Amino acid sequence: MKNELRSGVHTVGEGNLHLQFTPVYRRDVFRDSLVWELAVACIVVRAQQLGVFVSAVDCGPDHLHLFVERWKNWSIQGLACELKKYSSRKM
Repeated sequence: MKNELRSGVHTVGEGNLHLQFTPVYRRDVFRDSLVWELAVACIVVRAQQLGVFVSAVDCGPDHLHLFVERWKNWSIQGLACELKKYSSRKM
């Protein structure tokens, strides 16, 4: 497998980010496949609007894992806030 390095204005490299979203009180809301599909769809739509790329999504019954690329224009806290805010309001 060949890694492709992305070049920016001042840098060349690859920056990946792993985010884990957990519902309040670790409720197992992702056991329902409809909730899981809706949450993933909302997050992917918002990520495209923000200019970041979600390379992988996986979830357990009480949490969601995201692997994000091209996120360097955002702080980690700001990106997580935008994704969670958009998905919770749409759902």
